[in-house]
Amino acid sequence: MEIGEKIRKLRTDARMTQDELSAKLLVTRTAVSKWETGKGWPGVDSLKLIADEFGVTIDSLVSDEDVQSKRETEDRLSLRLYFAAVACAIAAIAAATIGMAGLFDLPPMATTVCRWIAVWGMVGYVMLSFAFSRASERMSKHRVLASRVVVILVVLVVMMGFVGIAGTLG
Repeated sequence: MEIGEKIRKLRTDARMTQDELSAKLLVTRTAVSKWETGKGWPGVDSLKLIADEFGVTIDSLVSDEDVQSKRETEDRLSLRLYFAAVACAIAAIAAATIGMAGLFDLPPMATTVCRWIAVWGMVGYVMLSFAFSRASERMSKHRVLASRVVVILVVLVVMMGFVGIAGTLG
């Protein structure tokens, strides 16, 4: 049973409304609702108050299943952010390569657009990589290493693109 289900059962067994429980725990009714629907987790202080209110232990509220479920949810989000970051990096590398390689007979405006796409792709990668880096301790070492290599490649290619932009301006 998930923690939200446990809180709901304890509350309904005590014939208490969400408003009454929220008043005793010094939180909003919305917070209690989120806990019970699995859309949020109570903080440590709230867990202590819940355990005291219903005469149960914190351990009985937070089972291994709950912790594992929360970890899996966080890992799925981290994985999505990771793949979004890699997509930004690939777009940045592709745009920078097209913009500066001279393989295609592009008008100067298209070359500049490619270089700016590379810059914003790099910015997107960096921002998203910070978002997923919190969970990197649990990510595989290969994935973390791959993300660091991608950062280096993106920075190098985009910097070469900036050198190309500076060369066209000068």
